[in-house]
Amino acid sequence: MKTAVLLLNVVIMAIILMGCTQKDITNVTWTDNQPPTVTLLLPTPGDTLRGLVDIQVEATDDNSVELVEFYLDGGLVESQTSSENDNYTYSWNTNETTDGSHLIFVRAYDEAENYGDAVPILAQVDNVNENAPRTLRVPSEYLSIQQGVNAANEGDTVLVEPGNYYETFNFKGKGIWVKSEAGPAETIWGGVYYNVFIVFDSGEDTTSVLCGFKI
Repeated sequence: MKTAVLLLNVVIMAIILMGCTQKDITNVTWTDNQPPTVTLLLPTPGDTLRGLVDIQVEATDDNSVELVEFYLDGGLVESQTSSENDNYTYSWNTNETTDGSHLIFVRAYDEAENYGDAVPILAQVDNVNENAPRTLRVPSEYLSIQQGVNAANEGDTVLVEPGNYYETFNFKGKGIWVKSEAGPAETIWGGVYYNVFIVFDSGEDTTSVLCGFKI
């Protein structure tokens, strides 16, 4: 009798399991509550902007980014659809706005309409004082220290981000600062030509400054 009851239970269980088809499983609804992650890459706080400036952001999502919106001083200026490499750029002509502080803000949406915001920054626009000192960043804006030096004007600062750099560069007589952003512990620099690291041969004086590197 016990054996018959056991067999009956097994048959009932088999019938129940056979009723659980793949269709039943796929009818489960999944809710996406994860917003995109948005990082403002350029410009950076403290930068002085003039002319045509690229606002660069990285936007990622666990599924996909559907829309990225760029705002200046609270107003929407550009909307871009999904990008293959997660990077988005808006070219801002600062000559079309007034000099002074401007708020840069970026928001991204995913396909479920969740949204994520980048940390907003205040950027300083100065198109009137064309000779005002600037900060030129390596390698986010210029791939090498020499490229930053080449683009620099008197009084500018070539700011080198953390990393290892192997190049020999020439100040070219310019009164500029070439300095590391994070100090010698995180910024290693080595010359490549017969142990020559830097060249001062164009009448540089005490306004040409190098600091903050581990050689």
